[in-house]
Amino acid sequence: MLKTSYRLKTYFFISIFVVAALLRFYQIDQPFIDGTSWRQTDTATIADNFYQGHWNILLPQISWNGPGENYVGYEFQTITYLTALLYRIFGHHDWVARSLAVSFSLWGLFAFYQLVRQVWTEDRALLAATILAILPNAVYVGRSFLPDPVMLSCMMTAAWLLVVYLKTERFRYLLLATLAGTLGLSC
Repeated sequence: MLKTSYRLKTYFFISIFVVAALLRFYQIDQPFIDGTSWRQTDTATIADNFYQGHWNILLPQISWNGPGENYVGYEFQTITYLTALLYRIFGHHDWVARSLAVSFSLWGLFAFYQLVRQVWTEDRALLAATILAILPNAVYVGRSFLPDPVMLSCMMTAAWLLVVYLKTERFRYLLLATLAGTLGLSC
């Protein structure tokens, strides 16, 4: 009986994850023209500049100041740099950037589920994951080419791993939580 209940909850979480992915991947090839188009376009130009050969992740460049070097003081460029690398493989398409954001968003959903599961119960974790999976704002941000999906997924991962460390006192979880939190805070 316990095995059956565990399997049902696992299948339920997988279905939540699939629904979240379907919502976020819907019209994934949409250009950056939605409500935060100005910021998504800035993010896209930074990724484009990396892709064009300016590979120094510590000196991101924007393309709205005319010719020359146009460095910008934004967050650590995790998503833009990874997108530029993926452009080399899949070509320069908006869906590549959005897909990477969705991937981080889905990882954040998994980390959030694990966090709630560690702190409360499996049932509450499933309910919380369901709400996060279908919450319109979470879907909107989770498919936008912004640093937010990276930051949120890293911070949720850090919180989850910190709780695991507090329960197990295994140093590796504290180290991983610190790394994830540092990346999340820099995004």
